[in-house]
Amino acid sequence: MASSKKILVIDDEPEIAEILCDLLITHYPLVESMTDSNQARERLEKESFSLIISDINMPGLPGPELIRFLRARGDWTLVMFLTGNATKENVLSALRLGVVDVLEKPFDEDVLLQTIQRIFEIEKRKNGLVLEQAGKELSKEQLEQKNKMLGLLHLANEKKTDDKKKPA
Repeated sequence: MASSKKILVIDDEPEIAEILCDLLITHYPLVESMTDSNQARERLEKESFSLIISDINMPGLPGPELIRFLRARGDWTLVMFLTGNATKENVLSALRLGVVDVLEKPFDEDVLLQTIQRIFEIEKRKNGLVLEQAGKELSKEQLEQKNKMLGLLHLANEKKTDDKKKPA
C-alpha cells in the first residue's frame, strides 16, 4: 500500500538530494527534491508537505532560517535536519526550533527510513489525541488553525529564550 505522505528533500548537494529521493520513492511515492533553498521557500509558500528533510548548512536559506520562515507563517510542517556537522550545539538549537529529528551524514538508509516512519507514527498519535481531547472531530481547517497557533507560540517562546541569553 503506497503512502500518501508528501516529502520535500532540500539539500544543496545534488548527489545527496538524488540519493535521498531514490531511497524514499519506493516507500513514499510523493517525494520531491530541491537543491536551491530559496526556490524551496517559494515552493513552500504555494504547496504543503507532510515532511521536509533539509540540510542544516546551505547557501541562501540555511535550515534554521527555513524553520523560522515556516513558523512565522504559522506552518507547522514536520521538519527533519540532515547535517555533516552534528555538534551538540547544532542539535540542541535545531530541537529548540521544533525540528522533529536530526540525522548526521553519512546516514544509514534503514535508520533514515525508521526515523521517518517513527515521525509519522508520532504525528498520527498526536493528531488522534487532539481529536480525542476535543471530544469531536476537528475539520481540516480547525486542525490547521490549531497548528498555526502552535507555530506562533513556539516562535514567541524561542524569542523569549533568545532574549534571556543576551547580556543585559
